[in-house]
Amino acid sequence: MDSNPVKLVSSNMNAVTTTLHADFPIVHTVSLPEGSFDGLQNPDFDVYGETGAPALLATTRLVEIPLCEDVTLEIIRARYDTISCSELGITHPLLPVQPTRSKSQISAPTFVQDTALYHTDQWIGGPTAC
Repeated sequence: MDSNPVKLVSSNMNAVTTTLHADFPIVHTVSLPEGSFDGLQNPDFDVYGETGAPALLATTRLVEIPLCEDVTLEIIRARYDTISCSELGITHPLLPVQPTRSKSQISAPTFVQDTALYHTDQWIGGPTAC
């Protein structure tokens, strides 16, 4: 895949049109004393989430707008695909985001999982655009 999944389709003084193509993430299973978890990897995306929440993939892009004072960014059309976990090969809960650790810390890391969140049947991702 190209190193930038976002492609500029067109732009003028009134509008900018882009596309974002994302390959399926690579799924890997991690076995821990707390259980087995699946982690997601994609070179074009970063892992995000609150500590203890499932580690989800997200991408951010800056939009540079020269010589403008009042700018409004609005997504007017988007196409999303819903893909089941089984289609991606996810068979375990997603690995939770762990707290950051200093390289100088020598104590064993503490595993953090928000178990209440893992038992919630709702969308927990962030907004699709900020």
